[in-house]
Amino acid sequence: MLARRVKCPSCGGVLSLPCDIGDRAVRCGLCRKTFSLPMDAPIPEDTIFGWLHNPNEGLDERASTLTPLSEEARSSSSRTSGTAKGRMRLVSLERQGAMFEFPAEYLSQTRFRCAIPRVCIHCLGRAHLSAHLIIFAPQLRDSISLEAEHQAGKLTIPQEQLGEVIGEEMLSRLPEVPSVPAPANLPMPYWVCDLCSGTGAISGQIQVDQESGHGHCRLYIRNLQIAASFLAAVAGTHHHDFVRFVEFAKRAKEDRWDALPTVVRHRLEQWFRPSGKEQFVAYVPDRNRMRTEDGMAGLVISTRRLIYRRPPVHQELSVGTSVTFQMRSSKGKETATILAEGFKTRPITLDREGEVRLRKAVSEAQFKATWR
Repeated sequence: MLARRVKCPSCGGVLSLPCDIGDRAVRCGLCRKTFSLPMDAPIPEDTIFGWLHNPNEGLDERASTLTPLSEEARSSSSRTSGTAKGRMRLVSLERQGAMFEFPAEYLSQTRFRCAIPRVCIHCLGRAHLSAHLIIFAPQLRDSISLEAEHQAGKLTIPQEQLGEVIGEEMLSRLPEVPSVPAPANLPMPYWVCDLCSGTGAISGQIQVDQESGHGHCRLYIRNLQIAASFLAAVAGTHHHDFVRFVEFAKRAKEDRWDALPTVVRHRLEQWFRPSGKEQFVAYVPDRNRMRTEDGMAGLVISTRRLIYRRPPVHQELSVGTSVTFQMRSSKGKETATILAEGFKTRPITLDREGEVRLRKAVSEAQFKATWR
């Protein structure tokens, strides 16, 4: 069994414990002091995204790093709700998004409310984020649209005000949601960057029995990577619904190349040929050229490379390279200048769709990217 390593707060000694020990008190074998195990840090979203991007590479081994909700918490909900025997379940999964259903009691749990990863829910960017609150209404409705109807309090908090705090401390800095039944009034954040609107990205619904106080919720997440990270944080990667996600992601990735127009694919094949297990992630056209020339110039992002093409210039960066994108707006378009060691400075003109696609693809391929 793989071990979980925990540092003793008294003597600094490192204990090696089974991963499934859960949240309980333990005794240090060196100083004999007893202390409570800390709640695991939130799951790094890069880890979750990596499982989806490489679904056949060591899934069982990686699953040991997950920290799903405790069995005690899940069984407690099962005694008070009939929703999937008190557990979260995946209601629907398609390219447009994923729908979850879970007991309303989950909204009282800190770990559950912190389960959505701290990246932009639309483009997966990490810079200039603001925390928005999911609004669980009687009908499934878009949370961004509902913000305008809740004038009683400000429901958006810039990341600068939250800093790097996580868990209960972060939630304590967020306002409660007005005019909704408990426990949906407790803040459950998701994140939107300054370049994305977030409209349509996430929707919530709650149905609560007035007499018993129990009920169930539905949550719709359009971005499938965010949805997969959320599911893994709550239920773990061995959950059968997460296995469905992996298989679905594998099929969707294979379709990306096929989804390109035939003429664009043929042009890209002249300067992009995957090697080994390398997989195509996205093509971002250079809007300095006509749309009828798509495929001749722009950027190709794969699981191993970023390829810049502006004939006769052809340059490449590997995934492990640190890269900076300098963004400059002019006349409704963005010019992205690519800066990296050993890479001659190159600009590319993007429209709004291309900018979002670039941010999402660079994050998905796990480049070490900085945006300015």
